[in-house]
Order: sequence, then structure tokens, then C-alpha cells
Amino acid sequence: PLAVTIALAFSVGKMMADQNLVRHLSACETMGSATTICSDKTGTLTTGKMTVVRMMGGGEVLRDCAKAGEFLTAGVRQLWGRAMVVNTSFKSDVELDGAGQIKKYAGNDTECALLVFADALLQGTARHTDIRKQHPIDGPGRVSIPFSSERKMMSTGVPFQATDARGRPGAKREVHRLFTKGAAEVVLARCDAILNPDGSVSALTPQQRARTEEELVQFASDGLRTLTVAYRDFDSPPVVGHHSDDKKFESKLIFVGMIGLDDHIRPEVPEAIRTCTTAGITVRMVTGDDPRTAAAIAVKCGIIPEALPGRNVMTGEEFRNRVLGDDGQLDMSEFDQVWPTLRVLARSSPMDKLTLVTGLQQTTRGVPQTVAVTG
Repeated sequence: PLAVTIALAFSVGKMMADQNLVRHLSACETMGSATTICSDKTGTLTTGKMTVVRMMGGGEVLRDCAKAGEFLTAGVRQLWGRAMVVNTSFKSDVELDGAGQIKKYAGNDTECALLVFADALLQGTARHTDIRKQHPIDGPGRVSIPFSSERKMMSTGVPFQATDARGRPGAKREVHRLFTKGAAEVVLARCDAILNPDGSVSALTPQQRARTEEELVQFASDGLRTLTVAYRDFDSPPVVGHHSDDKKFESKLIFVGMIGLDDHIRPEVPEAIRTCTTAGITVRMVTGDDPRTAAAIAVKCGIIPEALPGRNVMTGEEFRNRVLGDDGQLDMSEFDQVWPTLRVLARSSPMDKLTLVTGLQQTTRGVPQTVAVTG
């Protein structure tokens, strides 16, 4: 017993050197027996330092976001900037150094990237801090529909003096504007109008929707996290809350645009995954991202050689439909057909991750599975 305790204590020290805190000695022995690692993507396999690198608005795609100021009119730039700032958590912020360069992100990395992009679009006319002062968190008429993994979007409504974004005199009116952002395909499906390059609004045609969906596929295939930004005007603040049907407010939206965020893979990840594979440990990615984005990152990391939708790449919905019975219970016979080839679970919810881990622990197919979860 003493020799085992000393060996485990030595392992704890080695883990601490790798910045892993182990509270129980026996956990080192368990981790040494791991056969599967279920890992999140953002901030675990990737750096988590998001940057807006591509955008689409008014039917046009801009691949160099540094030129966004030339790409958009002043009124549309203001609308873009306000849409991204108002609809972010006040806990997310960007700290700058004395030279005005980004020092660090605080809070949600995706929202911090949006704040940086909003400041670039506003071109010195204002910063995100100025917009937040105009629409404080406890301001009158402010309403919020928080993000959830089921809806995959969030919305914030504030009193707003609206124009048609073309700056035409006499066009101002008092409205309550609900800004929405979220998973690109989910928010796009709720849009029935589009903001044009000149700031006017028109019906979203089938051709425009198809073109946007094509670009969405391209964004995701390039490994970019995709978000759609939209809004809707109301005459009075919508009544939202736990018992309300929020979907009726987050519908008939005006499509402002789509953005692609780049999140670089951590340089040590591909080699770490190769080491795991050599040791007989299977790495599975479980993420809320678009399946095409997740698959592209998984290929770069070395988790899969290529994406095979329905086999090594599945969405949470596909996974649930396959492995859960009509009573919502796990069907182990079906689960045993899925898990051996599954490597990427995308657009997944926390319950999907729990179902996957529970099934792996209970399966009797092959060797007994010891599952590690990170992220």
C-alpha cells in the first residue's frame, strides 16, 4: 500500500506540473485507465481567442474585415455595431493597453470578438462602452431573452430611435428594437426580410436565402464559427419571461448579416491527439458548433481523417433520434451501433453529452470504457 501511495503521489506532482489539479490520489489511477476522451472544442482544442475574419451583408461577402468600413455605408455600420454591442453580456469586455491594442478578453470570447469588431465598424465615432452607457443593463424598457443551448440564440430589446439607416430626414421614429444573434442557420430560418447595402429593408427572396445558405456552408467548411445578426422593431416592449413564448418575438426578423469567427487550434493539440491515438485512447469532440465547422476543426486536429456525416460526424438531434427510445431512455442496442465510429457530436446540448458519456460507461461492446470529459 505504501508503494502504491508513493507512486500515486508522484503522479499527482507530475500532473500539477502540467497545471492539472488532482484532489484524490485514486483519480490518477483512473485517468491512467482512460479509453475515451470527450472534449469540448472552443477553448479546449482551440485557443478560444476569437477574431471576426469574414462577413456577409446585403448579399455580398467580405473576406477582409479590415475593409468593412469601405464595404458598408455609415448608417449600416452604426446598425451593425449597435446590434453586436447591445446584445452582449455586460460581463464580456475587452481590455486595451496604453497603445490601444487588445490586452485581454474578459468574459465570453465570442462576445469579446464581436465587441472588437463593433469598435472597428464604428470607426472612432463611438466605442462599445459608449453604446452601453446609452443602453444600461437596468435601463427602462430593456428586455432580454437569454441564450440557451436548445434555442441557440439570444436577444436583447431596447428603446430605440430608428431610421431607415439611409439617414433620410424625417424618417426617425420611436420603436422598441429587439436585436438577435445566434447559430447562423437557426436565426436565418427566422428571418423574412433583409437589410440592403443602402440601408433599406426588403423581403428576403428565395434566391437571397439560398445564396446565404451557400455562403454559410462555405464559412463552416473553412472551420469558421458562424453567427447571424438580425433585429425586429416593435411598437412597445415585448413581454418576455420564463412562461412566455419567446419564439413569437424571435421571428419575422430582419437579416442584418452573417459573420465568421476564426479560432485557431492550440499548437500542441495535434501532437497530443496523435499520442492519445497511439496509446489506444479515442478522442471525441462534443461541441455546440455547426457540424461542418466542427468537422473541419476535427480534421485539422487529427480526430478524423475526413468527415462522414451520419457515421463519424453527427448532430445532437441525429444522435438523439438514433439512440433514444420513444420513452426517452437510452437504447443500448442502437447505441452500440453508433458509438464505435462516432468522433464528432455537433450542435449538441449538455444532455447529449451526458447521454454519450452514460452510454459509453454502460456499453458491453468491446473493452470496458473509462471515459474522461474535459471542457
